[in-house]
Amino acid sequence: MKNYSENRFSSDPVDLLRRKLIFSSAAVILASLLGVKGSIQDVFADDRVASLSEEETAFNAEKKIDEIETEFSRLAETVLPQLNKVKSEKMRVMIRAAFEVFEKNKTNPAKKSWSQEIVPYGKENGFTYIFCDMGGRSSMFNGAYRILKLSSDFNPASVGILSFLAHELTHVVKDNHYRRTVPEHVYRAYWSGDFVAVISEEAEAIAVQLEILNIEMGDKLDCIKTGSDRTDKFLTEMAEHYFNKDWNSFVSFVEKWYREKGAQIFNADLMPVE
Repeated sequence: MKNYSENRFSSDPVDLLRRKLIFSSAAVILASLLGVKGSIQDVFADDRVASLSEEETAFNAEKKIDEIETEFSRLAETVLPQLNKVKSEKMRVMIRAAFEVFEKNKTNPAKKSWSQEIVPYGKENGFTYIFCDMGGRSSMFNGAYRILKLSSDFNPASVGILSFLAHELTHVVKDNHYRRTVPEHVYRAYWSGDFVAVISEEAEAIAVQLEILNIEMGDKLDCIKTGSDRTDKFLTEMAEHYFNKDWNSFVSFVEKWYREKGAQIFNADLMPVE
């Protein structure tokens, strides 16, 4: 699956999701931890769908998307009027962009039905939701296929969980940029990796979700409960560094975190960094 031209999958989405393409590499397992962007390999790693009929699976997905759209739109109504609380103009722009790309995708005819094809370079084409058992993980975005993969128990009523959606939407925004500015062969090489992370982008995505949480929760950030101890720990650690250190120190901490998890590090031009 390293080469794009070698990727061939069933034309049946349910059949595709039932496949258990489990990769043994620890890096692949770690790749999808806590909202990390997933490579092409990661999108299909360990996909387990509950034993539902095709009709039930389709119905539940549609219902879940409707719930997510309702709750995230409600979050936007709360957050956007209070963006003055965010000190950084850059972060205010990025938060708006995350909500805008989400709002635009509401009318995307492919949001509920994945074509299973790599989206041609240069095209954005919105994104498609896929729900599956992610082993306690919450979310993952893959740019090559424009897939937003969410846990089947993704709870949109939790602002902590919704913050991870905001994180992934920041990756969608950045992917739109890469598709217009990065050479195609570089873009494809980037997404062929196992566990990839553009550190500046990860730092921005984490900052987006922390600023949203800060608007919603204020000084109660240390009380975040997402339903997962490891996501709570992740947010608490990141918040401590983001709100109490300067930007460069925060980015250094993010890089250290991702390197410790085995990520392949890239710069903003999608070029590998040693």
